[in-house]
Amino acid sequence: MFNAGIDWQKRYREKKGRLLSVGVKLNNDYYFVTELDNISNSINQNVNSYFINGNRTLSEIKYAVNADFIEPLDDATYCNWFVDYAVDRQRYTPGINSDTTISYSDVAAQVINYFIKPGYKFQKKGDKFLLNAAVTGILDSRSVAKLNMSSHTSFLAFDMKIQTDYVINKDANVNLNFERTTSYPGPEQLTNIGNTFDLVSFATGNLYLLPEVKNTVDFTYKSVLANNGNLYLSGAFDHYTNKFGFVVSSLLNSPTEIQMVSNVGSANSARILISYFNNTSNNSTINCSSGINYSQTPSVINGVLVNNSIISANGSFSADIKFPGNFFYITPTVSTMLNRVFYETGNFDIVTFTYSDKITFQCKKVQLALFPLLNYNHSFGNNTSFSMNGGLKKTVFKGYGSLWIQGYNIFNSFKFINNYVGPSAYQAVKYSNLQRFILIGLSAKFNNMK
Repeated sequence: MFNAGIDWQKRYREKKGRLLSVGVKLNNDYYFVTELDNISNSINQNVNSYFINGNRTLSEIKYAVNADFIEPLDDATYCNWFVDYAVDRQRYTPGINSDTTISYSDVAAQVINYFIKPGYKFQKKGDKFLLNAAVTGILDSRSVAKLNMSSHTSFLAFDMKIQTDYVINKDANVNLNFERTTSYPGPEQLTNIGNTFDLVSFATGNLYLLPEVKNTVDFTYKSVLANNGNLYLSGAFDHYTNKFGFVVSSLLNSPTEIQMVSNVGSANSARILISYFNNTSNNSTINCSSGINYSQTPSVINGVLVNNSIISANGSFSADIKFPGNFFYITPTVSTMLNRVFYETGNFDIVTFTYSDKITFQCKKVQLALFPLLNYNHSFGNNTSFSMNGGLKKTVFKGYGSLWIQGYNIFNSFKFINNYVGPSAYQAVKYSNLQRFILIGLSAKFNNMK
């Protein structure tokens, strides 16, 4: 990875706030992915075994030049004209080796995007309100070279942002926004650099993916309460066109599916969140929140558009509680989530509950810290796991060092489940590979910096 840039600015003496700036940036990123899978599957009671070895590399070079001119209209108002020019060059090289004849398309390719982005921003601030507005035109010219063939496509889009902030009184304000954003596909969507050979789904990129457009309306309400508390309420609605999703095709007589990133149509999502924060008199803090999220995840399954969806309800509680004398304090975090996933053929639930904490005992120069973790998961079945880390530390060398011992997975009981929801299937992955181990060390510093 290599990043470099240079910026130049000119301020005008004849008018305060007037500014001209020009910048040049260069980014060079390199991706390398290796995957070796020994796979067994069962078809009609016949077990087949084979291997797939994949080595994929991608180099990405970005050049960007930008110019901005800010003109103040008065003490509370300014406008900004800007233009950006960028080149994004991606070169992808795969290598697939397998002892089976699985149909899998992965070939070398080069993608070059040329972006031109002119735009205008405006801001006005009053005693009780703030207005920010911006509009940007985006022209993307994309060239693709693949298998001695080349193609050229151009995209034109207009992004917009309008933000208003109104002060109701000294303790409360409300914010209302509208934003239209165009998302251009990155390397992991255009190519197979992020591909997996998982039996549930072979994921492939799409060199001809169109930009995704998102329109969002959201609001926030903030209020300072009389008891040193803060109340926060927010909500949002999103509408997508050319939504990024998967086109899924099943292989004949095989449990394997090939998923290709594509534009799968329109989709909506919505969310609402309420949270409360309180700082108590003894410097302890309490934070709790809850929310509901809804999102549509359209996919094309064997040629049929299926608009799956997920609705989630979540809640969390965290605190930093100090007891009198400051020799004992705890920082518990409790979170829970209920997900209901709707597929074309039915629905299923995922329930998770997690409790974690840092329990600290402090006596003069000795500190004992315990880190319990309790997790409950319900998806395919029920899984409950409890594990504990801990550490004992003693200050030495008149505060300039510490002698410590740390234990990880003390009861050798760590288990965890991650749930993955795909366009046509879902899976739960169990983790239990963290074994118990102990570290002993001595830390010291050779300065008086605090």
